[in-house]
Amino acid sequence: MSAPSPAKPVHLYAIDLLRFFAAMGVVLCHWCFSPPHTIMQVSGAKYGVFGVQMFFLISGFVILLSAQGKDLRSFVVARVVRLYPAFWICCTISALCAYVDPLLGWPEYFYNMTMLADQGYVKLINQAYWTLFIEAKFYLLIALLILCGRLHRIEGVMWAWLAACAVSTSFLANHLLMGRYAPFFVAGCTCFLLRQRPSWTRWALLLFSWALGMKATVFEVSTNGGGLDPLTSCLLVTSFFIAMLAIALDWLVVPPMKAVATLGAISYPIYLLHQRIEIEFGWTTDSPILLLAAFVWIIVLSYAVHRWAERPFQRWMRAFFASAIARTPAGRQ
Repeated sequence: MSAPSPAKPVHLYAIDLLRFFAAMGVVLCHWCFSPPHTIMQVSGAKYGVFGVQMFFLISGFVILLSAQGKDLRSFVVARVVRLYPAFWICCTISALCAYVDPLLGWPEYFYNMTMLADQGYVKLINQAYWTLFIEAKFYLLIALLILCGRLHRIEGVMWAWLAACAVSTSFLANHLLMGRYAPFFVAGCTCFLLRQRPSWTRWALLLFSWALGMKATVFEVSTNGGGLDPLTSCLLVTSFFIAMLAIALDWLVVPPMKAVATLGAISYPIYLLHQRIEIEFGWTTDSPILLLAAFVWIIVLSYAVHRWAERPFQRWMRAFFASAIARTPAGRQ
């Protein structure tokens, strides 16, 4: 007899809203601030760059939540089904938009489609895809802990991870250990651990991750070149930590609403599509109404991708993996 399926993780609708706001913040930054392709210059849009940090915080929480009770195979299958259908669809749409780009050919397209493309070695179809490689490294860490049966020891791993990033600025710390982004993944994981069982060591871990997150934020300000204010940036990123903690401890609860869940679901296609489409079909305007229309357009397009392409593809992939697993010796037990 096969092992019972793990309980379905609780759905926190407040996280859907955070995802959507993070995605729209990144879009706002790229469309209204980042040169040379801008629809309209909006000074405050530059702070949308920190939407990426919000995504990493959410990933730390959600991935650890979804990994509970899973073996390696079910964890990997869940991640593949969740991420690749929308990515393959949006990457292909973006590639079609960029077909006149002489630096993007079939090799670059297929390399991008792996989701493991490093911008240091291959041209990205959408520059925003660099974050997916960072996410993949975090997923690998969780997968290794599941494989070794040490997911329940993740608190100690998080301490070691942060300590290594705090004391080293080497290539290893910055790239393999993701030194600039580790505090946000750790903070998200820690918020989940605090939701399970608060303890002083976990509160200390959250404080440590926040301190390193502030250091990373100041570094982002110094290297961004966009005139970011250090204090404003730190306060904004601190609000992300507070929001994630409030959701984890049920201080901030959004009632179940299908519309909110949909906003969370389309945030992924929004992120995957917005940059290349804006570059290839970009236009400038001084009209706030036309700018609003552009935001509505990317939301509608992303909903169409999610509703009529991503979801059917996901259903097919679930059925494919279920059939493949059922044919294995372990699946037949």
